[in-house]
Amino acid sequence: MIGLPDLQEDAACESLKNGIHQLPGNALSAEVGCHRKVQNLALPRPGVAEDREPDGCITHSRDQKVMVQIVRDLPVCRLRAGVLDGGDGGQIARPAAPDYWHICSMLHALAPLLFFFLAQPFWETKAPEKWTDAEIAEIRTNSPWAQPSGSTPQVTVYLETAAPIEHAEAELRLRTKGNLHPLPEPDPDVVEYLRDHRDDSFILAVSYPSLAGLGNAEESKRMEEESVMMIGRKEYKILGHFPPLPSDRVLRLIFPRVVKATDKTVLFRLYLQGLNFPEREVEFRVKDLTYQGKMEM
Repeated sequence: MIGLPDLQEDAACESLKNGIHQLPGNALSAEVGCHRKVQNLALPRPGVAEDREPDGCITHSRDQKVMVQIVRDLPVCRLRAGVLDGGDGGQIARPAAPDYWHICSMLHALAPLLFFFLAQPFWETKAPEKWTDAEIAEIRTNSPWAQPSGSTPQVTVYLETAAPIEHAEAELRLRTKGNLHPLPEPDPDVVEYLRDHRDDSFILAVSYPSLAGLGNAEESKRMEEESVMMIGRKEYKILGHFPPLPSDRVLRLIFPRVVKATDKTVLFRLYLQGLNFPEREVEFRVKDLTYQGKMEM
């Protein structure tokens, strides 16, 4: 506490009780006392004399007072003030609480919206041209529309006609154009087929690590007969396929577009010729295939 020279102890009046300390003739010489105390420092104007009240307390107009608040923590929204020392809590709680209450109310209202944006995947919150290279790779290899299958060797099975896959591949072609190993341009035969059949069919693509073991007519026939799509208990065979090419090692299987948004899963049982373990299963959750408010396959 700061001493009060020239004043009797009983003349300190309510200033002492409230933690308000003043020195006559030199209001700015007051020092901040205990930590987190509230100090009320008088700022005299030049040429304006101090007025003394009968009880010896020095008073000034309201705009001459500066309230210095040293608070350990911000006030908690519903408690009106933070943890303060002793009697100073009442002084700071009343003026501070309404402002902090307003701020906390705004944060409370914005919290669900903030959570919504934070919970959204990047493909819902950013345009394809804003996707990073890592995000493009994720879309193409490990996303609701693409997943790895097996380990010896591992291949990636993806829904090539889904909009996010198409956007990712188009963006990757732009970024790798002119590189030593750019992403190949779409097969003209595939482009032509989709121009006429996109509404009634989609393409399930399988990236091959190499073309070794392909070209066997018997194995190719087995792939056509055993590669099926399962929706519940219904089974659908492929409508056709585009074999891998040396410049584009991707097998493309054509399936009928019969999956509905109300279906739970779509399972593909595949026979992939040329692989050590040709029988593979890949399952996609239909509800996860939503992109920009629409189911994409």
